[in-house]
Amino acid sequence: MLRWGVPTDGIVADARDAAAVLELWSTDSATPLDTFVAPPERLLISSPAGPMLWAAGSASRWGLHVRRGVAPTVAPPWTADRCRRIRAAHPDHDGWWTAWAFAFAEALAVNAHPIAGGRWELRRAEVTTEWAARRRLDGLSVDTVELDDDLLTDAAACFLTWDIGSAWLLPLRTVGPADDGRVKSAAKLAADGMLPPLLLWWHSGLHAHLLLDGHVRLAACRASGAPIRALTLTRADVVAATPEVEEARATRVAVIEAHVVDAVRRNQLLADLHQPLGLRRSTTRARILSGGLDAWRRGADPAWGATVDGWLAN
Repeated sequence: MLRWGVPTDGIVADARDAAAVLELWSTDSATPLDTFVAPPERLLISSPAGPMLWAAGSASRWGLHVRRGVAPTVAPPWTADRCRRIRAAHPDHDGWWTAWAFAFAEALAVNAHPIAGGRWELRRAEVTTEWAARRRLDGLSVDTVELDDDLLTDAAACFLTWDIGSAWLLPLRTVGPADDGRVKSAAKLAADGMLPPLLLWWHSGLHAHLLLDGHVRLAACRASGAPIRALTLTRADVVAATPEVEEARATRVAVIEAHVVDAVRRNQLLADLHQPLGLRRSTTRARILSGGLDAWRRGADPAWGATVDGWLAN
């Protein structure tokens, strides 16, 4: 069962965006989208339609080798008429975001969704190709999502690079070209500011945002030059100022000071770490894959799996 509503306890990840936050509460113990781990360094995400994504660690430890499977359907097609009606009913910025947050929450309640039992946030995000000024690290909130062209154009397999402060958008299928008929139609709505936001799922095991809904809309925004708007689905925990939390914060400070050379980036990251504690992004839940590494290899493309094994062996 999935319920949703606006925050009732005054705890939001960022008071500046409180109007865009929608909380979701799930009592489901099993979910249509499941994450499995197969030691060493293998991960599988599955959906009712089949395996959705395989991932394997890299020898450099600075990213993941990823192979896409079947993208799930988590929301109905958003018709042009509905897009126009929502924009007409909510010409103000915050009202438009809230209307779409409720529309997606309703869709998630009746379709496949990645929500296990607990507390979640559905909040707005900015997708950008530039360095995000309001970056959050590790267990902290993320306002911005970075876009990498290489992750959009690779047909099946790609390499997901990890970097300090980076949180990439990872499509679950190839993003269509600008001359595609559906992309052209969506681009007209994007140019008029009527296109629905993308729906992303923050996955801590990948350290990336999976694009659950909106591959055509992403292509349309890029084709039209319109801003890429998104709603991010994130598991959230209430964090208190415990000694463990303060120790973790001190560790992150040390990492930033040691590895982030650019002064502007470093100062922003350090400032973000000292935001007041409240609702914070939590980790994605996973289970051990039955059959382990052998089962992971059987499900993945054999040639790709063998290539990954060779990379990890070196």
